Amino acid sequence: MVKVFGVVRILTVIFFFLALMGMYYDLNLYSKDLVIYYDANQRPLSTTTSNVVFWVGAGFVLLMNMLTVALKNLFHALPQRALKAFTPNADFWLKDEEARGYYYTVMDTWLITFAGVLNMFMVFVVLRMWSINRALKGQISEYKILTIAIVAIFVVFMAFIFFRFRFKKYDLWRSSGEVES
Repeated sequence: MVKVFGVVRILTVIFFFLALMGMYYDLNLYSKDLVIYYDANQRPLSTTTSNVVFWVGAGFVLLMNMLTVALKNLFHALPQRALKAFTPNADFWLKDEEARGYYYTVMDTWLITFAGVLNMFMVFVVLRMWSINRALKGQISEYKILTIAIVAIFVVFMAFIFFRFRFKKYDLWRSSGEVES
């Protein structure tokens, strides 16, 4: 499962860079200035250059994905007593090698999925900025849904990992009558 989500995360990085390069190329044909949003009279209220958006966006996504890999490796390197400090039902999840293997699989999948979802969020931000600049209109309230979405995503993902470890089952998707292998 970790490998599948790892491939999906890589695909989301590719989607992000395709959207970013498309926006950069398209908008540089017209102007080097990029409008973040317009005022009520459709005059640019907040602007920047497309170079700044390109490099900051690319740097953020690359840094976030490198941090994901670093955190994944950190969880594998932490001693067991450190993992017990913040893991609900640690006696179940960290009791032996097999249980720790399931623990690491859940943590790795969670981290990689979180990075993939944040990558797709960044794709939507780039596409929103691109559409605002192509239409030459748009107000800051158009970013409201993206702001609400990122807060909701963050809360759900942070709550999920603690919720997940409260269950003393390695696989939540199997029916209760099946035997784990």
